[in-house]
Amino acid sequence: MKTLICLPCLEQIPAFTVASLVNLERPDAEFAMELGSLVYIARNNLAVKAIDSGAEWTLWIDSDMVFLPNTLKNLLAVAEKNHYDILSTVCYQRRGNHSPCLMQKLEIGEDYLADFEEFDSIPNHIFEVAGCGFGCVLIRTKVFKDVFEKFGDMFGPLSNMSEDYSFCYRARQLGYRIYADPSFQIGHVGQAIYTEKSWRKEKK
Repeated sequence: MKTLICLPCLEQIPAFTVASLVNLERPDAEFAMELGSLVYIARNNLAVKAIDSGAEWTLWIDSDMVFLPNTLKNLLAVAEKNHYDILSTVCYQRRGNHSPCLMQKLEIGEDYLADFEEFDSIPNHIFEVAGCGFGCVLIRTKVFKDVFEKFGDMFGPLSNMSEDYSFCYRARQLGYRIYADPSFQIGHVGQAIYTEKSWRKEKK
């Protein structure tokens, strides 16, 4: 069950992220890094590499995340057991109110602008989402094949959406469902490391 670990990188990687990558348990997995200032192009190139490599799975990790060594192993176990094609962890934004990088609603209206709705709270179990950020998400490679064959693009931004939510929107148009598992401990590195506690503190 080959996995390609995809790492788009805009700048230097924080030491905390490097340590997480070094310690990641990764049986039958390879790394692929793509440098570039336009993240959607980097993601498109990595998705093509995944398809060409014959990998069954891709693990997408942003270059400013921290995670436990068993993250890949446990994500694969949950996805395989439940037959999920897209399984995200719950990551939190570095800025603002540190809200979850997940959308409860993600549609494009008649004015061609995206209609977003964030989560007010996060369940303590696996739940379905309309879109997820790509801080740490596991995806079957065949999803990229299907999205490309249908739309001719995977991560090109749609409307006022970021590239990761644009991919999620396209995948959902093909009937793919996206799930998030809050049991994984994921941190977002900034001037501090932002987690669920950061978000809850801002909400008070």
